Amino acid sequence: NNGYVIQTLASDGEVLSQYFFSDYEYDGKYYATFIASLPADNVKAIEIGKQSGGNITQVFQRYEYSVNAPVVSLTGPANASLPGDFDITWNAGDADGDALLSEIQVSPDSGNTWDTIAADIPDTASGIYSYKLNAANFPKGGSYKFKVVVTDGMHSTEAVSDNEYTIGGYEQKPILNLSGTEATIQVNPGTEEAAAYFELGNSGREVLNVEFSPADETATFVSPLFIKEYTIYPGQNQLIAMPLDLPVGEAGNTFEETINLISSDPDKPTTDLTIKVEYTENALKPELASFTTTPSDFSVREQGSDLHVTIEAYAATGQRGLEATVIIEDENGTEILNEKMDDNYHKPGAYTYYWEPEELSVGRYGVYIGLKDIESGCERDRTGYDFAFGIKAPNAPPVFVKPQTYENNLGVVKRGETITIPLTRYICLRPPKTGSWWQTLRK
Repeated sequence: NNGYVIQTLASDGEVLSQYFFSDYEYDGKYYATFIASLPADNVKAIEIGKQSGGNITQVFQRYEYSVNAPVVSLTGPANASLPGDFDITWNAGDADGDALLSEIQVSPDSGNTWDTIAADIPDTASGIYSYKLNAANFPKGGSYKFKVVVTDGMHSTEAVSDNEYTIGGYEQKPILNLSGTEATIQVNPGTEEAAAYFELGNSGREVLNVEFSPADETATFVSPLFIKEYTIYPGQNQLIAMPLDLPVGEAGNTFEETINLISSDPDKPTTDLTIKVEYTENALKPELASFTTTPSDFSVREQGSDLHVTIEAYAATGQRGLEATVIIEDENGTEILNEKMDDNYHKPGAYTYYWEPEELSVGRYGVYIGLKDIESGCERDRTGYDFAFGIKAPNAPPVFVKPQTYENNLGVVKRGETITIPLTRYICLRPPKTGSWWQTLRK
């Protein structure tokens, strides 16, 4: 049953339009949601409430239209060129004395399209408004316009800048970042598979698309299973593990291949990556190529908060079958975790551990990834921690502390101290019978 109504009324109380809606029960409480689109012409009031037979029987809320719409005028920016910080300024008022809310919109294309960049800016008693912006948050361009929309809750009025502005903002392009352009892989003769790692990042403001293409498709030792195309979003870093099907080699042999990295970064459309494979008879200790956590911003957590962390380690050369161990120690060097990691069969040379610890003490913690080749017995040399994180105490609620001193117009006095307040008497303003005024002041 549609037991509720929202309706618009004219100045004489006539109902102009209605929208009926119902409620529903959830967890012992009743809720009603609606989206109503009603004509605005000649509307002087809006009512929401219960209804029966199309007539409102109980008004929950009534909104009255004030007589006057607000007025607004844009007064700034004053300069046509806007580098760094700049202010949007405007004056606004309402003849009915209604409190106003303001909204700022920006158009990068001479007013064809608009985006809201600030809303619900509160009323000021003076009617003078200012809002600070920074050019670094906008794409670079020379056809900007600004709009301010003010509302008293029922009426809205807008003002659009007459001039166009040039904002010295950011370039609308992806920016490719590479930690290195060469990967050297050392393996023992007889090794058939390995992996080369390249870490890519995008420090631009647009999506970066990259593609890896061997310079010589007929002589490549990059595995045909390698996914060649990737999308990297602004602010994202991504480790690319490139599986290799190694050629047969003897100790002292070196094989080299060039990979063309094609990107949508206009300043780096093509970058040459080099993969070197060196064969040696020496026993090779496993090394760590990279280390990541999910969430990626796992550096400080509040004590008592839920802690769910996925730790992922990548062995150099993509070496599989290692005994990978995650070791976590507190700031005193006391070991609180020493667990084996799982092989990640979807990524060559990757090892994963999911950690959901019980409550940790406040302090700093270090993480080390141990790697051991079970066949040769060689282990990774430990020189420090691979990662560190902290647990901080939760914010305590504020506690009122009684002040021990007070300050007044007599100076600073201690709590409990007795003070003497001078007494001032005034005797004045009594007219005499003669009709002249007199005044006696005595302190």
